[in-house]
Parts: sequence; structure tokens; C-alpha cells
Amino acid sequence: MEKRKAQRKPANFYVSIFHDKTLCRGVIMNLSESGMYIQTQECLPVESEFSIHIPLDMFVSSKETDIILAAKVVRLVKADDIHHGMGIEVLVPQSNYTELVENHRVHSEMLKIA
Repeated sequence: MEKRKAQRKPANFYVSIFHDKTLCRGVIMNLSESGMYIQTQECLPVESEFSIHIPLDMFVSSKETDIILAAKVVRLVKADDIHHGMGIEVLVPQSNYTELVENHRVHSEMLKIA
């Protein structure tokens, strides 16, 4: 049974995670308007709320330096008792994040056609 609000698309974006004055790093492996999966060995507990910073300079020249999102951990992924990533709910999608997801979706679809 699918619980996601929106279909995820594969991705590969570096991300910074800020929680209680601590910085962690990860890679967004898939994303949608309402969530994402972040691969990281520095997992936060389920229900933790934190901010995600996606550097915009990876995509375009922009006056903005990061997309900053409020997020919550909804699940942890582990294998052999080691955490490898987190399922994330985006609490308040920002317009620049929604635009990033849509542009990434269009680009992914174009690659399938080519």
C-alpha cells in the first residue's frame, strides 16, 4: 500500500541537514513535492524536525544560495543494523523547491525519451 502523497523521481543532490545546532550531510536519492529520501549515515530519530539546505548553485546562477526547507523524519532505512538513510516529509514546500522538483521531473522525462 502506497502512503506517499506524490510520486518520487530519482535524484542525486547533495544536501546539508541542520538539527539542534548540528550539521549533517547527505544525498537526496529521490524527491517529490511532499518528500524525499536522503541517504546519510547520520540519521535523526523518527519525528525529528529539522531544516534541509539544498545549494542552488548546483543548478543555476541565482541570487539565492540555498533552498531551505522545514522537514520531518518519517522513516529510517537500515540494513545489517546500520542506518543508511531517512524518509523525509517536507513540512512547508517553498516555491523554489517546488520549481526544482518540477524542473527535475521534466528533465528526467526528457532523458527517458532520448
